[in-house]
Amino acid sequence: MQNNNITNFLQLPDLDVINLIQTEGLYIFIAQAKDKSVKCPDCSSTTDKLHDQRWQSIKDIPIRDNMVVIRLNKKRYRCNCCGKRGINEHYDSIDSYSRKTKRYDTYLTNETISKNYTTVAKENNLSYTSIDNAVKKQVNPMIEEKTSKLKNAKSISLDEFSVLKKKKYTLVICDPISHELIDILPQRNKENIIE
Repeated sequence: MQNNNITNFLQLPDLDVINLIQTEGLYIFIAQAKDKSVKCPDCSSTTDKLHDQRWQSIKDIPIRDNMVVIRLNKKRYRCNCCGKRGINEHYDSIDSYSRKTKRYDTYLTNETISKNYTTVAKENNLSYTSIDNAVKKQVNPMIEEKTSKLKNAKSISLDEFSVLKKKKYTLVICDPISHELIDILPQRNKENIIE
């Protein structure tokens, strides 16, 4: 019952929390995957035959200004049918080869709205590159979506408006046919529009 409460507290549906270790300024959740079997990518059969396992530390969003680390028991399986070895578990809440949860990437991106990358990196005990990669992971799909909207638009409409009365202007790009906003550019100069 205690472990179930801890699992619910962590709110990562694909992980089972086994234990919680609390130290000063740090919560360590000991966890494993809920699914005890995987699907073979070669023959599509389900297997629960364990090949090997290892522990990995995954960072998660802070709780009450305390760092959170999930010590995850990652397992790899072997297929009984075709013999393929090293089939990794899949986690919905953690990207492949990542040492951060997806929601931690979102949290870091939101932190960079009001702070610079260096400050966010120091506060979260991460490198500048980690913050940059987290932001790119969140922002790049949005940029691709905007770019595809621009490519699919049959016509575009440009309009400028003043942010500071007659001092700073921004540019809005819209699709007048579908009435969708494509982008808002911080400046209205030619170079910025071409980019």
